[in-house]
Amino acid sequence: MIEISQVTMHRLTQNDLISCLSEFKMDHFLGDRSILKGFFMSMTPTVDDYFRLIGRVAVNVSLLEVSLKQSIGTMNCTDEGANVRVTAGMSFLDLATLFRSLFLYRVADPSLRKRCQKLIVRCESINIGRNTYIHSEWFLGTFQGDTIARRIKIAKKHKSGLKMDTGDSDFAKLESFLTEIAEVSNDLALLVKDSLPTIIKHRSQSVMTTFVTFNQDGTSIS
Repeated sequence: MIEISQVTMHRLTQNDLISCLSEFKMDHFLGDRSILKGFFMSMTPTVDDYFRLIGRVAVNVSLLEVSLKQSIGTMNCTDEGANVRVTAGMSFLDLATLFRSLFLYRVADPSLRKRCQKLIVRCESINIGRNTYIHSEWFLGTFQGDTIARRIKIAKKHKSGLKMDTGDSDFAKLESFLTEIAEVSNDLALLVKDSLPTIIKHRSQSVMTTFVTFNQDGTSIS
């Protein structure tokens, strides 16, 4: 029995499937091309598949945003009320920036700091993908039994006027983006877990440290 993943099936063309069945000595499936066509069409993503996938992308990015807020709170203090107020209303990108700032303040280990930097780069990439997919205008429908999926995103640029993006709306790439969100969420959780003893120790020590500010003439303010 040959098992083909859902993602792989969406990438196959009908000719690819014919070649695959021939290679595995399953040519008897090719006798009735109408059966093959029906099988192939059943693997094509439908309009409802697109709706579900776009919704999952939106929800999972939102969950990643919540994880960033919780991680910031872990590094900031034990007062949950204060932590909620610190992160309230912040954009996804600002949350990622604040997370990096606090992490580099709390953690001195070079390997952990390197993981943090790489994680933030991936968060920035996800932010671009989120803006691309979630804030696009989607046009979904069918034509002669085939699914039609198109998107357009119009942004206002100060120097060049309007910028129009009619880029990729491929289902498999949307699935890949969803997988990337899940991987970043998992890596964020692992990073905080691996750094937690250091974070707690530094947090308790820094409470006793006086933050020094200075006057314009350079003298310290106690």
